[in-house]
Parts: sequence; C-alpha cells; structure tokens
Amino acid sequence: MRTAALRACLPAAPPAAFEANLEAVETRVRLLHAVWRTQPTIQQLLGAGDFPGALELIASSQQLLDTDLAGVASLAHLSYSLRETKASIQRTMNRDLLQVALGYDLDDGPPSVPVEALGADLTSKLAPIATGLLRLGVLHDGLTELLEQQKKDVRALVKRTVREGLRDVDDRKKVIAAAAAGAERAAAAAAAAVQASLADSGVAPAADEA
Repeated sequence: MRTAALRACLPAAPPAAFEANLEAVETRVRLLHAVWRTQPTIQQLLGAGDFPGALELIASSQQLLDTDLAGVASLAHLSYSLRETKASIQRTMNRDLLQVALGYDLDDGPPSVPVEALGADLTSKLAPIATGLLRLGVLHDGLTELLEQQKKDVRALVKRTVREGLRDVDDRKKVIAAAAAGAERAAAAAAAAVQASLADSGVAPAADEA
C-alpha cells in the first residue's frame, strides 16, 4: 500500500528512473521512521542513567539527520532537540564526575573531614561517566573542572585548619589568663585572711605587710 501511494505521488518518468526514485524515497521513509523510533528509547536510557547508551543513539540519529535525511524541514526541530539533550547530558555527567570523584554532593559542600572511598567502588562508578564524556569529546574539560574543584577544596581545608588552630591558641590563652586571675584573687584573699588573723591576735603586721 505504501509503495502504491508513493507511485501515485511521483511524476511520470522512465521505468528505470522511476524505480530508482521510488527506492530512494522508500529508503528515506524507513530512515525517518528509524530516527523517530529511537527518541523514546533515548528518553528511557536517560531515565535509567545510561548516558553512554543514550549518547550512542543520539550520535547515530544525528548522523542520519546530517547525511541521508539532510534537508528534511520537518526534522529541523528534532536535530535541535538532540543537540540540547546532548548538552544536558554533558552537564549532568560533568557534575556526576565531580561528585563521585570528590565523594560529596556539590550542593552540600565538602565534609569537615575528608572521606576516602574504596578504589574498586570509585572505578565502577567513574568508568561509565568517563566513557560518556570521552564519547562526547569533553573528558579533558571534566577532568580540568575536577582538578580546579580539588584545588578549591584544599585551600578551604587549609584555611579551616589554620582558623581552628588559632582559635585553639586563643582558647588556651583565655584559660591561662583566667587561671592567673584566679591565683591572684586567691593570693589576695589569703593575705587578707592572714592580716585579719594577726589583727585578732594583737600582733602587728611586719613593715612590708603594712
């Protein structure tokens, strides 16, 4: 039925040319349906967190749109949508790379005490992310961002350690000052008690105690 409909739409032409045109149109229609059928699958893969699989389908769809299906006006919005989806995946994977490698949620910030993860656990989590970024051709950008974030975390850790150390020194100074003040008060009270005792006994204090 589809072939018959196509034959009815095509203008009269020599048999050989007609068959070639018909085959070309049918091929384009099949490719068009194949591209459309991949779109729900891409969304399912994204929902499952399978970014490398989604990127593979996006790449194959984009290749068809740029070659065999180039010039099909009705697919222009689909090509734009695929580019936006690809950019969104890149942002998500960059963020995942940072969070897995650093060991904390970026929204919460670094923990007060660094957490060391198991090497095998890190490898299993980082491998698919790195594969996806490599397929996008932006793995270097992700690693550069990771390095910059690590530098920021180290600087923040050093500042916090120095600040806590200074606070501890200040606390020790306060304790020493309080102890000294207490000792002075105790000495004054003892001297007063001695003078009072001497006065009660009728003994005059020494000259240096007067």
